Formats: sequence, structure tokens, C-alpha cells
Amino acid sequence: MNKLIFAALAAAALSGPAVAADLVSHNTKAPAAVPIMIYNWTGFYIGAHAGAAFPTGGSITETAPVAPDTFYNITGATSALGNKTDFTGGAQAGYNFQINQFVLGAEGDFGYLGYRSTAVQRNPLTGAPQAPPIGDTFGRKKADWLATIRARVGVAFDRLLVYATAGVAFSDLQYSVSDTCNVTPCGGGLISGNASPDIGWVFGGGAEYAFTDNWTIKGEYLYNRFEGKNIRGDATYRVGSGSTPYHAAATEIHVVRLGLNYKF
Repeated sequence: MNKLIFAALAAAALSGPAVAADLVSHNTKAPAAVPIMIYNWTGFYIGAHAGAAFPTGGSITETAPVAPDTFYNITGATSALGNKTDFTGGAQAGYNFQINQFVLGAEGDFGYLGYRSTAVQRNPLTGAPQAPPIGDTFGRKKADWLATIRARVGVAFDRLLVYATAGVAFSDLQYSVSDTCNVTPCGGGLISGNASPDIGWVFGGGAEYAFTDNWTIKGEYLYNRFEGKNIRGDATYRVGSGSTPYHAAATEIHVVRLGLNYKF
């Protein structure tokens, strides 16, 4: 009898920890998973940018010779304006709206563009009582600012946004031609190009990274194109008021820049 009682007590003692462990395993909850926070690009932003501009093209060609041109025979002469790298910098503002992984937005920017270019066309004379440089033609092109209004479409990878962009470009791009022919029948002086803001188009792309919840940094490339312009003369320089003896070819402005934005 004593042996049976001892065996029962031993079995109970051995099964106690297992039962307790089983109770603990059923009553203990797993720790809650920490939610992963995905960055949201939706919102307004403002910022600044700086970079380099590479204008190309814009040669000036004589297209409509009239009587004074025959004096020194420059029919069809072309002045190929030089191209160089210029600093550009300014400000931008825009709005993004995120739908799942896609980001739609609009952005406007305005910046300084210190573009200056000059070319000289040496004009051969035919029987005129002058010698070079008298009769040379000087072509000039300049722009002080560049602005764009663009749509943006991109794909977000959490804090990284890769996007394409396109829209309308604006600039105060101006052309002028001056000539040193200063005897009859030449009038000499300046033929001016467009002085009002020029309108073109722009497209490009870039990448933007949010290094805090409010601050982002971006790098982008923009291709701007402004179509050719006729350069108008006047009655003192050309036969017939308002003639267009010169044509400036299309100007392309390649922009590579970095930007810093604050997102509200």
C-alpha cells in the first residue's frame, strides 16, 4: 500500500512542471510586431536649386538680302554663335500627390541664367572702297533668366523618388545683329531680335531622396528648347521698314542641377 502511495506522489511531482509549462505556453502572447513606416510624398514643398547650363545652337544666318547687302556681298553668310557653360540657380515650388507607389505632381521654377554669346562674320567686299573689319557682321545672343512650369510623374521606393518631367519653358532670350558697313547705301547699326519673354518646351528627369520627414535633396536634368526667330531690321538699315534679313536658329539649353526642398 505504501508503495502505491509513493508511486502516485512521484508521478504527480514529475508531471507538475510539464503542466505548468503547458499553461504558461498557452497564456503567454507573442510580442506585437513593430509597424514599418513608409514615407508619404504627398504635400506642398518649396526649395532652391543650383547647377550648370549648357546652351547650344542659335546660329544667325542672313536669309533675305536686299540692296545694301550687295555692297559687300554677304549673301547667305552665317555667324555661328559660340557655346559655353553658364551658372544657373534659383527657387522652385510644387505639390506631390502619392497613389500607392506612384507620385503625380506639378512644379514651377525660376532661376538666373547668365548666358552671353558673340560671333563675328568676316564679310568679303566686292569693289567697295573699304577693307575689313569694316563690313563685318556681329551676332549676339543673351539670356538673363530661365523658368519652367512642369508636370512630374514618378515611382516612389519609400524615401527615394525617381521621376520624369515635362512642360513649358520661358526665357528672356534675345538676339541682335550689328554691322559696320557705314557708307551709302548701308545704314549701319543694330538689328534687334525679340525682347519679350520667349516660350519653348522642356523635358527631363531626376531622382529625389527624403533624408528627413521634411527635407529632400534632388538631382535632375532638363532639356529646354526655344525655336528660331527672325531678327527684324528697320528703315534706316534695310530697304523697307520691318524687313527680316536675319534668322536665329533654335537654341537648346541643357541644365544639370541639384536642389533642396522643404516639404510641408
